[in-house]
Amino acid sequence: MIKIKINYFILTGILLFVVTTLFYATLYAVNQQNLRSNANDPQIQIAEDGARQLPNIPPSQIQLSQSVDFKNSLAPFIMVFDKNGKLLQTSLIKDSLSPTVPSSVFAKVKANSEERFTWEPVTGLRFAAVMDYYSSANTSGYVMAARSLKEVERRENNLLIMVFIAWAITLLLSFLLLYVSKTKLILTKK
Repeated sequence: MIKIKINYFILTGILLFVVTTLFYATLYAVNQQNLRSNANDPQIQIAEDGARQLPNIPPSQIQLSQSVDFKNSLAPFIMVFDKNGKLLQTSLIKDSLSPTVPSSVFAKVKANSEERFTWEPVTGLRFAAVMDYYSSANTSGYVMAARSLKEVERRENNLLIMVFIAWAITLLLSFLLLYVSKTKLILTKK
C-alpha cells in the first residue's frame, strides 16, 4: 500500500486556483454573452417590422431612410431579398463590393422564420445580423437587419482585460493570505 502525503497548503492553493479561475471564467462568459446578445436588439425589431410590412408592399416601393457605409459605420442597415435570395433593396451605399449572405442562412430562416447570426461578409468586418422570412399569397422573401460588431467587440476586449486583472489580483491576495496563514501556523507550533 502506497501512502501519499498531501500537503494541506498545496491542496488549498490548487483549490483556490481552480475555484477562482472557474468563477472569473463564468463571470466573463455570462457578461460576454449578454453583450453579444444585446447587439441584436435593434435588428430584431427592424427585421420583424420589415417582415410584417413586406407582404403588403411591393419590395420596389420600400423607402429605406438612410444609406449606410457598412465598412465604416456602426449604424444598422437593411437588406431585402426575394424568395430565391436575390437582393431587391438595401440601405447600404452601393459600391463595387456587394456583400453576400450564405445560402445556408436562407434555408435556416425559411425553416425557422428567423435566424440571428454573426455575419462576416468581408474579412475583419463582423456584423450582428437578424433575418426574418415573410410571405403572403402574392410574394415571399427575406428581410435582414445588421450592424457592425466593432463596438461590441471592443467592449468584450475591455471586459476580458478587467476580468483578467480581477482574477490575477484575487489569486495574488488568496495566495498571500494562504502564505501568511501558513507562516502563522508554523510560528504558532514552535
